[in-house]
Amino acid sequence: MPTTMTIERMRGRATDAPATDVARALQDLLPRAATQTDIVFSFKLAFPDIPLLRLVEASVWSGVCEGGLSDEEFNAALGPWIPTRRA
Repeated sequence: MPTTMTIERMRGRATDAPATDVARALQDLLPRAATQTDIVFSFKLAFPDIPLLRLVEASVWSGVCEGGLSDEEFNAALGPWIPTRRA
């Protein structure tokens, strides 16, 4: 289960990075390999505006699921809800 610090770091990473970088930051913060459940749960806590169904669909990202969504597909799926400072 992610800690409050983990969620805050995910939010902080989102200010200058796409969703895949946020997910990789989550992986680095967990004591084990991230799972689809970790993606859904942690992203929902960090970015509550992301619809749950969209998170479930995106949780098959290739970073946690062999043969899953590409980085580009993952970023496109979650990008509209990841608040960044980038144009």
